[in-house]
Amino acid sequence: MCSNDYYASVGSMFYTIIQIIIHYSICGWLLKFYKCEYVFDEKRYFKYFLYLTYFYNKDCKSNATFEEVASPDINSYQSFLNYHDLSAISWPNSSNVALRTYNICSNHITFNTLWLITSINLLIGAFCNSNGSWAAILYFPWVIITLIILIYDIITTAWFASDISRTYGLRKWFEFIGGKEDPTILKMDLIYPPINTAMPSIFLVVVFGRIFILWFVNLCIFFRLLQASVNAYRETGESGILYCIPA
Repeated sequence: MCSNDYYASVGSMFYTIIQIIIHYSICGWLLKFYKCEYVFDEKRYFKYFLYLTYFYNKDCKSNATFEEVASPDINSYQSFLNYHDLSAISWPNSSNVALRTYNICSNHITFNTLWLITSINLLIGAFCNSNGSWAAILYFPWVIITLIILIYDIITTAWFASDISRTYGLRKWFEFIGGKEDPTILKMDLIYPPINTAMPSIFLVVVFGRIFILWFVNLCIFFRLLQASVNAYRETGESGILYCIPA
């Protein structure tokens, strides 16, 4: 392996691990919502709406109520609360997309675990200057897993991006999570800022789209490491045995 390919492999390994740590943290945090392991209060407006949109289950108990966390600081809304009982709204048993979101997060954790393992293999291959069949064993798994993650990122980002239009506005949002037409929701929809209900979807687009910039960087690294892997595979010497293992 030439020096450029070596540095590209080592740099990619560390860059990959940083992303893995970040996504482990975010997905683990999101799964707490699904498992009812997160305690909400009225000061956690965005997190509570994120939970209602993508993880809501009626069996999960919360210290906050919809009336408290869904209250923007506008006089018309405060007046609305004086004449309408939001606690009477008929909520679904769970969000329609709770299981989908759980599976997306779980799959990401699985893919990131495989990415971590193949990144370690990548480092071993670069450090030991592997070639031939050993290069195929140590380098190509990282390339394959990275390609799978790139494709999966596109799919999940597209899912959440399509949710934005379906959650823009309280009425659409309530139908999106599985609620039936409710007169209070319909009235509230007239005064409630529609962007508020779409924020959870926008947030997940950014997260699973890797802020878009990181996704394109991953794509560039994928092609660079694919080239490095092919170069190492084509190299000859020591019959493809790892140089760092004594004969």
